[in-house]
Amino acid sequence: MNNFLSNFFNSLTNNQQANQDSNQPNEQNENSHHPEQPIPTATTTTTHVPGGFPVAVRVNHRRVNLAPNEDTPQTITFSANDRLAKLILLSNLLPTELAEMVLDFAQVFKTVKFERKAMYQGANCDERYLITKPFNFKKIHRIRFRGESKDQGWATMNPELNGTRQDSWTWAEVYVDSAEHVERNVAYAGDRTRVYTNLRAGSGYEEHDIDLDIDLKRGQVLVLVIRAQFPGWKHIIKHASMEFSFTD
Repeated sequence: MNNFLSNFFNSLTNNQQANQDSNQPNEQNENSHHPEQPIPTATTTTTHVPGGFPVAVRVNHRRVNLAPNEDTPQTITFSANDRLAKLILLSNLLPTELAEMVLDFAQVFKTVKFERKAMYQGANCDERYLITKPFNFKKIHRIRFRGESKDQGWATMNPELNGTRQDSWTWAEVYVDSAEHVERNVAYAGDRTRVYTNLRAGSGYEEHDIDLDIDLKRGQVLVLVIRAQFPGWKHIIKHASMEFSFTD
């Protein structure tokens, strides 16, 4: 199977330029899902799939305003794997079902990242910070959360707990909601999943890199909420992202 994959990806590399020209209408169709967006900039990069097969692909970067009533736009980035998957499926070298099996075997999934880079400080807060776009997919293989945050940096009660997560009252949660509810700003009263808890009275920002086990259905969105409880407790966040690896 590895020899087959090697020959297959080498064939894709040799024929990539012709495929890029023939794929231009598909890029326009992809952009038509966001008619308000400017023409995305594109860069060329090289990705290495498992087995060490380098494939040069073009990567589109889009910037869209995601969350309602947010003053700082968030960013959607489609990864090189997204372009690579389309290149494989459009190459016509394999039947679609077999091409999808090759992608799954090599773990080459389409990937989209929703990201917001904005300093936020909330005291005794329960605020939405990052909201994904709803998109159609067949299966999610991974949801990866990354961010950087801290609390107010001091706590006078039970100082022996400082530097731990015990009795730390700043944390982040995610919940699944419908796009309609988010657009209408309908209050959410369902279950939430805790993503992280800040170190109590931490001296600096802590980086988070966490896989989320969340069940999403078509048309739903994932919302990141920043929490702090009790006066004097403050949640400070610099940025956050949620990256989806999926099959559509």
